[in-house]
Amino acid sequence: WFFEIVDFTDELNGWAYAWSDSIEENVIIKTADGGYNWQVKYQTNDIWYRDLQALNNEVVFLVSNVIILKTSDGGSRWVDISPQISNAHFNSVQFFSENTGMVSGTVENQGNNLGMISRTTDGGSTWETEVINEFNVIQDVKFGANSEGYFIASKWDESMDTFLCHTLTLGQTWTKLYHSYFTIGSYFPISQDRIYVSVFDSLNINNLLYSDNNGENWESIFSITNWSIPYISLNEENKGLIICNLMGGFG
Repeated sequence: WFFEIVDFTDELNGWAYAWSDSIEENVIIKTADGGYNWQVKYQTNDIWYRDLQALNNEVVFLVSNVIILKTSDGGSRWVDISPQISNAHFNSVQFFSENTGMVSGTVENQGNNLGMISRTTDGGSTWETEVINEFNVIQDVKFGANSEGYFIASKWDESMDTFLCHTLTLGQTWTKLYHSYFTIGSYFPISQDRIYVSVFDSLNINNLLYSDNNGENWESIFSITNWSIPYISLNEENKGLIICNLMGGFG
């Protein structure tokens, strides 16, 4: 398997969006033994997905550029719960329950792309959208059950800058915690102080960093060349799970 997106609900149970060499197709797969064995739950029919969230072993959300899908029965049936927003493109999803959650992405407005975060409290029947004018796209969101959280945001001008941001107001205002001239691959906030982030540099080296003071200073844990890090889940003792990809492999 080549893993694009991974999300675990506990030490044993997890879901992933991956490429299968055996059937040459993108698939949604599930493990119940910590990643040693995987079962195909859904073939994506040539649609490329950008994010996946496993709320528990039965409820999973899946996001492509133009559609948000939800299953409540472990992958047997998938339902479209996408916001009805004109010219919107989605990047990430986070739900706190079956009814309350959010998606992020970009919305086209008079020829410009603007970052956006949409929130629902009724399972996707209605959505409230916050447009963030400073950025062209919001790529990833991690929120608590209130308006405080983190997101990755990018500009599409000459700088192509990417930022890790912290907000207390669902994106109405924010603080920039980390600035990269290249790509922020993934991140994992443990508390308001400790945050992990993986960052690619110009030499294709992925650096895993952490901050103990909410982004004021950053220290390196390790660096690896030609590997991506699509998933980080660590505790304050640097123990946990990191998934890496190399040439279609899994580490």
